[in-house]
Amino acid sequence: SIQCLRTRKEQLLRELEEVSLEINLQNAKYSRFLNDDAPVYRLPNEILTHIFILVQGHFSNPLLHVKASHVSHRWRSIFLSTPLLWNTISFHIRPAKKSFSRLLPLLDAQLLHSAQCILDIDLHFYDTDTDLAPYLSRLAAHATRWRRLSIAIHDPHPHMDAFKELLSTAQAPVLEHLSLTLGDPFIEEKTRSPRMAYPSMDGTILAPGAPALSFVRLAGHAMGRMHPPLQAVTTLHLDGWTRHYITPDQLTGVLGAAPRLVNLSLNQFAMSHPRDPTVFPRAVALPHLRRLRLRGLFPSPARFCALIDAPGLYALTLTQIDAFQVPSLPSVRHVTLDVQSGFDEADITQLARATPGVLVLTAEVTFREIFIGLLPGDGPAAAAARPWPALRALELWDMEIGDVPYLCHLVFTLQEIGALSKDGDGDGLSKISLDRRGRTGMRAKHRLDWLEERVEVGRAGEQERWPLGLGYTDPH
Repeated sequence: SIQCLRTRKEQLLRELEEVSLEINLQNAKYSRFLNDDAPVYRLPNEILTHIFILVQGHFSNPLLHVKASHVSHRWRSIFLSTPLLWNTISFHIRPAKKSFSRLLPLLDAQLLHSAQCILDIDLHFYDTDTDLAPYLSRLAAHATRWRRLSIAIHDPHPHMDAFKELLSTAQAPVLEHLSLTLGDPFIEEKTRSPRMAYPSMDGTILAPGAPALSFVRLAGHAMGRMHPPLQAVTTLHLDGWTRHYITPDQLTGVLGAAPRLVNLSLNQFAMSHPRDPTVFPRAVALPHLRRLRLRGLFPSPARFCALIDAPGLYALTLTQIDAFQVPSLPSVRHVTLDVQSGFDEADITQLARATPGVLVLTAEVTFREIFIGLLPGDGPAAAAARPWPALRALELWDMEIGDVPYLCHLVFTLQEIGALSKDGDGDGLSKISLDRRGRTGMRAKHRLDWLEERVEVGRAGEQERWPLGLGYTDPH
């Protein structure tokens, strides 16, 4: 009958489906057998795991887990069973991208598969219309596992309450690195002069404490609104805001709360004058401070230097500074003049007088002025009376070909007065480091060999730049 035929057809279709499933299963087993015979699959799981961790450290693609786990069953098993492959959460969230809809499920997967591992979190929100609540609420539940937390958003105004809720009462006992960039100064009104002081600089986030916190970067609207406890902080980077100024009392209060500071960077700060010019706050003692970077301070670094007492200061970096009137800093041994610093020869001479013990000078601009400023005077005591008489090394970045004659004139003059020491065992300049551009300019002027006959010529960039050993992207 027709019904019997229909029943038989359904049975045959089921059998066909079962046979197709069995064929696929056998194909998968055969493919796995072939994979196991490949050289890469002869490696133990421990070595493969280490390779995956290294690859993950060099690529910031948040979908790496998904793509790699689709390669083979064995790779998928390794990824799912290794928490260290899931504990780095790096999302650059752009709703216009196709992968945006998959980021929240991926965040859930990373929080799940990272088990109890510590978390390194980097979130960058490019669209202010993004609903941040789902992301922040999930992260808040794992605050005890935060080791590094970096959040950046271009326009934070609609989300300030959400950020405060995330950070105000978070318990982060293992948090070491905190970076909050709330707002982009380049989309704000850059022409407005500072008209108001920052809000309270007291600790307003991480109220339960963060005993392991050693690195803090606050930028934009985080300044004056979201300050963590600083008792254990060794590196502090503060980014100013064009429409606010900081009072001397506020700045001394922040620095006084961080007695263990080793690295300090201040960017685009405007400091107000005290109401009574005869009363100025007492200098804050920073006995451990070794490296200080000042960028775009207004009106000048002199008033800031009067607020700190750092007898062990070793390195000083100046960027976008128009003038440098400062009392003597005899402990400084390394000075860096960064790009766009508006120095002239007189400023170089004044800076040399303030830091007479400098051994290394790093420069990224104003080469002509620096070379002229380093020239010694006339007379028999010229070698001892020259600027920075203890200078042993020059490190030059992006030197133009037009500055080559000035460098050669400086080297020749120092050689004439016996202030060169190629072997490094004398009292004069012994090493000049050049980057690729500088070497090309020297070679084009047929002066590279001439320079190598007189001093040791190294490669600029052999040492890690400021600050040392932190493993993060320096915003400046």
